Amino acid sequence: MSWVRIDDKAWCHPKFAGLSGNAVRLWLYALCWCNAQQADGHVPKSMIRTFGSSAKDVEALIMAGLWEATDDGWVFHNYLRYQPSKAKIEAKREQISNRVTLHRKRSRNIVTLEAGAEPVTQVYASPQSQSQSQDQRDPPVVPQPGDANEAPTKPARAKRRSALPAAWEPTPAHAAKASELRIPIDPQAEKFRAHALATGRLMADWNAAFTTWLLKAADWARPTYPPKSAASQQESIFERAQRLTAEYEEQQEKECEKARSVTTGCSVIGSIPTASNER
Repeated sequence: MSWVRIDDKAWCHPKFAGLSGNAVRLWLYALCWCNAQQADGHVPKSMIRTFGSSAKDVEALIMAGLWEATDDGWVFHNYLRYQPSKAKIEAKREQISNRVTLHRKRSRNIVTLEAGAEPVTQVYASPQSQSQSQDQRDPPVVPQPGDANEAPTKPARAKRRSALPAAWEPTPAHAAKASELRIPIDPQAEKFRAHALATGRLMADWNAAFTTWLLKAADWARPTYPPKSAASQQESIFERAQRLTAEYEEQQEKECEKARSVTTGCSVIGSIPTASNER
């Protein structure tokens, strides 16, 4: 899908000020037709009836300076200044086509060879390696028959996961491990089977999975001491507050007792009769 370029201020341009709706419609239809047909702005006379317009509308566009008359029709004023030409459109399409073709070749790893040659698979290198010159690259080493440095073998494929076999039993290595960890192996084997069947788990190596199970069981068997809860911490703080309050009250009581004793002593001394009083 292609597009035409129209200024968003065309509606208030002086050239459109005195045009009728039919004339503006003719200008817009002809612009879209020229871009679709790659006519470079040329409008033939035969298209006026197709657009549903009249000679009056064409004359209005010419008088407004939007169209210019030619021998076989009309042409848009400054069309190639704002719209792409046929040559530019074809060049862009060819560029896109070449890019898509190259991308397809790379995605399929296919190299076009000369006629009669066998097809080979090309491994595309990174841009960094492509930037290096051919002279800087080391020549490939082809292993010879009987050479010690033979081609490396393919890496072993990972084992497929499967369910726990019905005939699975702990191995002597498992028994030795359970004895080392000081845990009974038979109950752990039963728990292991029940867990595997209940969860429907798939494993690549069930013997290794049971070894992990034994290690975790040993950790679970060790006694753990839960951390001191916040409630116990708050209780200790409360008890301390009670103790400090009791000590403070006891100290205050002692001070009051001491003060009362001093006051009582003074009152007793004041009540002792003297010789002057007796007289």
